[in-house]
This record gives sequence, structure tokens and C-alpha cells, in this order.
Amino acid sequence: MQAHEAARQYALVLKELKAEWYYEEPHFSARNELLAQADAARHTLAAIATDALGDLEQRLPFWINLYNGAVIDQAIEMGVEKSIKEVRGFFRRRFLEVAGTTMSLDEIEHGLLRDNRRHPARLLPPLFFRPQLKKWIAQPFDARIHFALNCGARSCPPIAVYTPEQIDAQLELAALTFINSEVVVDEEKRIIHANRIFLWYRGDFGDIEGWVRRYRDGGLEGSGWKFQWREYDWSL
Repeated sequence: MQAHEAARQYALVLKELKAEWYYEEPHFSARNELLAQADAARHTLAAIATDALGDLEQRLPFWINLYNGAVIDQAIEMGVEKSIKEVRGFFRRRFLEVAGTTMSLDEIEHGLLRDNRRHPARLLPPLFFRPQLKKWIAQPFDARIHFALNCGARSCPPIAVYTPEQIDAQLELAALTFINSEVVVDEEKRIIHANRIFLWYRGDFGDIEGWVRRYRDGGLEGSGWKFQWREYDWSL
């Protein structure tokens, strides 16, 4: 199975598993068939040839799909019930094996998708002690990944499955969907109430006002807007 298909299948299976595990009765259980499919998807990822992963021309959809699936995978494995905040070090734990290498969610997001930029709350870039993983970084960096990555919280973007053939159009749609659902503009007071993802990753976005202007339905007139940051809902 090709690397992209393996990542796509993993994301699809884990998305379905999350729906059964957390939102159907009884909670914290799923069909044996679905659990077996998730296990098979993990084994397929682990068995990807290193050369096949290194030869990927388009790495963005691969790592986005892996990240979104892996968040669910770890939440279930670690016994999360209501929020990933229940598990200390949730994003730093190395548990997902890909092409024979075990990695963490932080290494995937901040190392491989954010071009090895440090986490807003960390001092060092995630691949500082693992430079051998830099060969798998998705380049060039694309800030629209923040509209596609789901960290397991309700305030995150919804989970979608991405493909190399449509990645640009899919990220455009993700940006449109996220900004129009997570940004509220008070035109009278000239205040933009925005998701905290923009605050945490303002270095990635640069001109946040410009992003709202570009993607918000109806645009954004004038300049000198003030921002207020909406509360972030960490519940599953």
C-alpha cells in the first residue's frame, strides 16, 4: 500500500472509531471489527519503507492525516474520557510508529508540518535532538495547516481526510470554513473575536487581519481592528 493511502486509511478508521468510542452508547467501546481495522492501519504505517516516505513529493496530506488519526488513537489508548488535558505530556509522548520510527504528536505537528518551529510553550524546536527526522519535513511551510489539524478539542478544526491531488483546494476550503465559523466580527466596535489558534501561532500567520480579510465572507473593511481571543474549548 502506498504511503499516502496508508495515512488516509488510518485517518478514516480512527475518525470512525472516535465516533463509536466517545459518542455512541455504551461509551468507551467499539466494534471488534473496527478495532481490528485500526490495528491493521497502525501496522501498515509502521511497515512503510523509509525510502518510500522519503520519496514523497507532497508530504502535507500525509502528515496531516497521520496527526489527526494519531490524536484519536492516543486519546483512546491513554483512557481519555472528556479532554486530552487529562493526560500530562499528551503531545510529547512518542507512541506512533511510522516507517520504523516512533514519534510524538509534537514532532509531527511542530517538527514535520511546521518546519521544525518550536512549540509556543517550549524553548527548543521539536527535532533538536532528532535531526534525522528533518529529511521528512513538509516543505514549503504552509500556515493553512492550522485550519486542518485537529488536536482533539472542540475548538479545533473538524477532521477531514486530505489527498496529494487536492491538498491546495482542501486547505483553502479548510481556511474558509474555520475562519467563518471561529471568527466573529463586531463591525460597530471594530473588534475581531478570534480563535486562540491565531494568538498561539501569530508568528506563523503574520498579518492575522489579512487572513480574516481574505477568507471571511464579506471580507473586512478598513484597518485598525482590535482582537479579542475566544475561550478555547478543550473538551472532546
